[in-house]
Amino acid sequence: MMQLPNTADSVACYAWMRYYFSLIGDCEPNTDGEVHLEPCNVQDIYEEYANDQRIHGKREFLGVSQFIKMWKNCFP
Repeated sequence: MMQLPNTADSVACYAWMRYYFSLIGDCEPNTDGEVHLEPCNVQDIYEEYANDQRIHGKREFLGVSQFIKMWKNCFP
């Protein structure tokens, strides 16, 4: 079950992750919509997220530990 904190930053991060995974991931046939990611460093993806937030003028967004926790809970 998805566990998403009820904050604007968490909802925005969840939407960012969903969009990002749909861009870089592979949706293989017969996997019921499951997206496969190549092996990647979570810290690198967090940096992309943080840079994207800064580019769009956000001063506050999730920290790396919150980002990783959300990834594990919402996108197992």
